[in-house]
Amino acid sequence: MVQRGFTLLELLVVFAMMALVLALVPFAYQKLHESVTYKGLVRGLIEQNTQARLQAMSSGEPAVLQLDFENRRFSVPPAADGGVWPEGYRVEAVVASQEVTDERTARIRYYPDGSSTGGSIRVRRPNGDGVRLRVDWLTGRVTQESLAIDE
Repeated sequence: MVQRGFTLLELLVVFAMMALVLALVPFAYQKLHESVTYKGLVRGLIEQNTQARLQAMSSGEPAVLQLDFENRRFSVPPAADGGVWPEGYRVEAVVASQEVTDERTARIRYYPDGSSTGGSIRVRRPNGDGVRLRVDWLTGRVTQESLAIDE
């Protein structure tokens, strides 16, 4: 007589493997979500810098990227909002002294010839690593470099 089906041991092994996989899914999702959030923030800052530069060059008038540290927002006025950085992320800026209106707001100004006041923006994840965006004062171009955790 031939028996068909699975043994109890085979079923237990399969259920144990499924339980292990299901236990790991929330951790993988959280890591993926944090990575997407971080990359979106960096991409948004680069895009807003590029938008300000192109706006200045096409309109013939200076345009600014404005960082609002109190509300954790960045934009190119007169647009209402370019983006928001999530709680736990640190954004710091080093800009020309005339572009700091108070401790809550900093700006990088772009001119019609493509140049800018220059500066850098550091973005740090909650775990400490991050990136520095450098805005060249002569060309207005934005470059990106990784930051060490202790930097």
